[in-house]
Amino acid sequence: MNYKKISAFLLMIVILLTTISLMLAYKSISFAFQTPVSYQLENIISISRSPKWKYGKGFYVAVITLKKEGTIFKVNCKVHIGNENHFESIALGNVSSKEEAYSLWGKIRWTDTSLIIGSDKQSQVTVERSEIESHR
Repeated sequence: MNYKKISAFLLMIVILLTTISLMLAYKSISFAFQTPVSYQLENIISISRSPKWKYGKGFYVAVITLKKEGTIFKVNCKVHIGNENHFESIALGNVSSKEEAYSLWGKIRWTDTSLIIGSDKQSQVTVERSEIESHR
């Protein structure tokens, strides 16, 4: 028998099976980390896309949401980055009603240097552009 040919053939099969296994593992892991983010419409306060910053107009999306926990609402801003589901979460505060959340953080403004959430100076949250763009 020609053991060199059989060994080479077995080695090719092992390499093929290993490659297939790695590809399946990669697909599973990437799917797990990129599950779609969804929102309940009644929990959205405001949505806004960024101006033309480093990666183009609308590359960043700010979504202000609230979540009821007992008698209070926790209000957060999620900044989505690109077309992927990555985001930075920014805690804005707690309120006792949806109306209060709308009045405090319903306004989103993008400037050349920052993302500004809210219109009232006391509750306003500013995130610097450099911090948002530091994801890469």
